[in-house]
Amino acid sequence: MAGEVFESEKSQSRYADTRWDSNRAKPAPGSEVPVILDGGPPAYWWLDHYPRLAERAQELGMVDIIQRPGDTIFVPSGWWHATLNLPESSEDVTVACTRNIFPAETLDFVFPEMKKSDPAFARAFLEILQEKRPELMRFLPAASETSKPELVGEDPSWQLPRRHFSSLSLAECRRRFIRPKQPLIIEGLDPYLVSPETCHLSRDFLSRHFGEKMVAVFRNFRDPKQRDAEDEMEVMRLYLYDVSLPLKLPGLLEYLKLPRYFTHCYLQQTMRPHCFSKSWPTLFIGSAGSQARLHVDQWHSHFWMHLISGRKRWSIWHPEDTHLLCPEVLPGKVFPRFPDLSDLEAGKNGADGFHQARRIDVILEEGETLFVPGGAPHLVVNLTDTVAFAGNFMDESNFDEALADVKKMVSMEGKGEEGAMAGFAAALEEMVFDPDKSMHEEPLPGTMLAVRFSDFSQGRAAGWGPIPPDEDG
Repeated sequence: MAGEVFESEKSQSRYADTRWDSNRAKPAPGSEVPVILDGGPPAYWWLDHYPRLAERAQELGMVDIIQRPGDTIFVPSGWWHATLNLPESSEDVTVACTRNIFPAETLDFVFPEMKKSDPAFARAFLEILQEKRPELMRFLPAASETSKPELVGEDPSWQLPRRHFSSLSLAECRRRFIRPKQPLIIEGLDPYLVSPETCHLSRDFLSRHFGEKMVAVFRNFRDPKQRDAEDEMEVMRLYLYDVSLPLKLPGLLEYLKLPRYFTHCYLQQTMRPHCFSKSWPTLFIGSAGSQARLHVDQWHSHFWMHLISGRKRWSIWHPEDTHLLCPEVLPGKVFPRFPDLSDLEAGKNGADGFHQARRIDVILEEGETLFVPGGAPHLVVNLTDTVAFAGNFMDESNFDEALADVKKMVSMEGKGEEGAMAGFAAALEEMVFDPDKSMHEEPLPGTMLAVRFSDFSQGRAAGWGPIPPDEDG
């Protein structure tokens, strides 16, 4: 049996072992091919592009190969190649087996491409390589050192420290950060919060397990600093923003655990369910350059985020300085909106005092967990493609402010006791919460600081002693 194949793509090193059939292949160095494929049926490429390339075959270094049964072809890393199957007249198909191979010597070329294509998988691959084959790390391109200051912020009243979980007890986190409403980054929790089999929620994992799901994606969140360069091309950056996992992607909760520092949430300790019982945690997947606008979270709720992959730049302002950011509360609304940050920085909209507002600018690195206190205006820009999950919560430190906001929302809802917000307010007001629940002084290992959603739901984890029930004995 016979046939022909022609290949055109930029790939890792590859060989094809033909069991039966013939292949016609014409590779060329990737850096020399001057054609951008426009999509459509593959046959169009052969009709439109191939003849023009063939005229410049010698100049481009193209090689035209007929692969026959039993032949094996090796295509070096980085070469574009196209394949055209030409079965014998008596056959309808060609049959071959192929494989991409990844020699250590190609790491310097392949790994940067891998990181651009799927940062989460690249991170997981690097961790496995470091553990299993540390001698191969020398083939990787030199990585630039990432500066991670232990303390961010110049004003002593508004600073953000980095603390490793091993030296931070649940009680200290509440006393020093949540109750005083001071921001914090917790390091080291990632191996305990995200299942290794997800490869840090790589694109391949999400596609294979949840690719059929439909969720809302924003197209209008962009970094103001990038607008001038991109407006002419109308480049819109996609952002899967704040999607409820319990409501929209419950299967993903099997692979994630919540940081125990924030699972004492009052929203899960009510006797009756309410409209926010299953709102959190939420998922964020952002493309590089996308952003969340300057805002405050609803009803003064506290916020935490665990960044699984990528880098985010956070700007966080002191809650007491919100008035310096020109907030505007529209009729019928409870929470303010703010002008664009670029306008505030330029002194527009009467923002004369903007630069007096206490502000923290920090880059959240993958594997870190951020706490943002309720009422603090903040803006987030995805510096790279990112994947994160997060949650809002209420406890003794923001309960009174939150309940006041909720009651305003009840009056604006206009549905009396039948409204969703009225039910939420009633669920909170009928409870007598214990403010010292989960105030454990002992530093705990990472396994005891990661909480399954089933234990977070309905407040079970909030009632635990220092050692979770399934870790005791």
